[in-house]
Amino acid sequence: MGCCGQKREALKKAYAKSKPAEQAMESAQPIAKVSGGGQRDYSPPTPHAPAVSLRYGEQSPIIVQGAVTGRQYRFSGTDSVQSIDARDAVSLLRTNFFHQIS
Repeated sequence: MGCCGQKREALKKAYAKSKPAEQAMESAQPIAKVSGGGQRDYSPPTPHAPAVSLRYGEQSPIIVQGAVTGRQYRFSGTDSVQSIDARDAVSLLRTNFFHQIS
């Protein structure tokens, strides 16, 4: 049985694989800009941004940062469902650690 460190490493690798597609999408739709220091200047969240509910499929607690909004989302086995910005859901769903709830 693998330890939680291996699960975290697998999540990091899966999330890193989704980065090129996200960068291409960001260049097509300027949602965020990169400042000279490498820090992102995120556009403020809009009050009408659609939200989706995602379920985290693991038990170990994690904090993930939304690729578009920069918001942090906390998941765990006991708090596995979160409502998140739909723009951030795209990259999280690609990891297969998360599943959208209808």
